[in-house]
Amino acid sequence: MKFIIFSDVHSNLEALQSFCRATESVLHDKKVCLGDIVGYNADPNPVVEWIREETDFALAGNHDYCVLNQTDANYLNPAAYQACAWTRRNLTQSNKNFLDTLPIEKAEDGIYWVHSSPFEPKKWHYVSTITSAEKNFDYFEQAICFIGHSHLPCLLYTSPEPTRPLYISYAVFCL
Repeated sequence: MKFIIFSDVHSNLEALQSFCRATESVLHDKKVCLGDIVGYNADPNPVVEWIREETDFALAGNHDYCVLNQTDANYLNPAAYQACAWTRRNLTQSNKNFLDTLPIEKAEDGIYWVHSSPFEPKKWHYVSTITSAEKNFDYFEQAICFIGHSHLPCLLYTSPEPTRPLYISYAVFCL
């Protein structure tokens, strides 16, 4: 199965349009969004509507939860907090309802999908170091886990041999 996987669009319509142009000829079985559909940028409604129509499934992220008042937004940095307040006022009720249906984690196709940490998904921990990855490997049964949230493309993997170390590889994945 071939997936197009993306995350953290943050209401950025121009970036989403560029992403669409870059992936339009990529053959795939499913298109998956790992959350943070809204936040920071000025086009939450068209971005949410595109996600609703074009993805096979999407997850909610911390910014989505903050907009819905399902997570306290006070921990956000000042720019993110202002964007959250603005998005709450400007997001249509239909798009709020859609965001409210999204899970923050899902197991499907032998893969575990989550916006943040498999360890405590609603605590919004980042998984971007060997130490943070080690804590999370025991919290999903599938052989593969895709995580959004960090804004850093990286591959964290371990060997089935218990004496082998955990590896981290930062890379930009291009089509």
